[in-house]
Amino acid sequence: MIEIHTPHAPPSDPADLKLAQRSVQFSGQTEPTLLEIPGFENYACNQCHQSDDLFDRAEKRITNVLARLKSLSPESGTVPLKQYIIQPWAGPLLSAQQYAHATFDAIRLFPRTILVDQYVYDNNTHLHEILHLTQTFLGHANELEAYSLNAQEDARFLLLNFPYFENSVSAFYIKDFKNILEEYFARPVDDGFVPREVQWYINDFDPDKINKVAVSIEKMDPILKKAAQLNREFPLQSAYLSEQTGIPSLMLDMAAVQVMELPEITLPQETQDKAYALLEEQMNKTDNILLGYIINRKDEALLHMRYTLNISDPAQRLALYFHYLKQWKIKPDGTINFSIPLHLKDYVEKKLKQIDRLLEYRGISTLEKAGGERFKKRIQEELQKIATTSP
Repeated sequence: MIEIHTPHAPPSDPADLKLAQRSVQFSGQTEPTLLEIPGFENYACNQCHQSDDLFDRAEKRITNVLARLKSLSPESGTVPLKQYIIQPWAGPLLSAQQYAHATFDAIRLFPRTILVDQYVYDNNTHLHEILHLTQTFLGHANELEAYSLNAQEDARFLLLNFPYFENSVSAFYIKDFKNILEEYFARPVDDGFVPREVQWYINDFDPDKINKVAVSIEKMDPILKKAAQLNREFPLQSAYLSEQTGIPSLMLDMAAVQVMELPEITLPQETQDKAYALLEEQMNKTDNILLGYIINRKDEALLHMRYTLNISDPAQRLALYFHYLKQWKIKPDGTINFSIPLHLKDYVEKKLKQIDRLLEYRGISTLEKAGGERFKKRIQEELQKIATTSP
């Protein structure tokens, strides 16, 4: 089924595509949602499917996911879902490597995505993308919040997206988590039409270890909620710090420092001081922001601890990272110091230019363009609020 639903080549002119469309008013939504299949006839979708049947199924999926989101994340509020586009081709707005893409008040997804989501993922891709529509900005903190919802639905999503969780899980919940990850990804997968991550998800794995991860997710609930709260209250700063440090899990790690008792450090004070100096040097670098590097500064620091300071115990190296986070960003009253980073304004303006380029793509819809302008305005207002409220 996936093989015959792989993305096609893009149309020469999106305006020439014949459009199948339905308008639906979902419960709790302030405006109707347009369900669309551009190119329904051009790409021969109509040879095997009736558009009404596909739209009926889409209605049920979206209704279910909106209810789940309200239950899992009531603070997300009303979802600005004005357009739901089933896109048969790959292009700039939805690349072949993606499953789906929340643009601006809209979601684009491939037919193959719907198959995987319906029969394998229990519509968790829909849940993930619909949550994105409620967020203020972009970046790792957004993905952390969305993958956290997926992980709460099924522990296998935490394993598949482990970079967002590994630090906190290893330090506070599952000491041998790295071993579980190695076993999980050591299972063979085929090179075919079924994506590797789907094969890892559905192939057999030790149920006791899956349950162990699931239990840890339940225990993590306070820090998952705290990380989501940080992203909601400080969206620009959360995105900036996550990108500056190159640490996808940074907001979760900082939430853990706020909530959890830190792991014990048994190293001599002199060694600790040298380790903190390494972390200070790495965590305050801005090359990821200014030069476009993608370097995980925590990993760099821990590597130097291992080979320069001869700290052989990975648990102690990770403990030093969390103790450093407390020194680095936690104020005496327990709140996080979100002082304005030096390059925040330039960083945000660069992201706004990226949005402008996306809005210029041929084929982007009128609703997406209008949503993109509203999205930009909210970002600009958030930046102005930071400038006027900070000392």
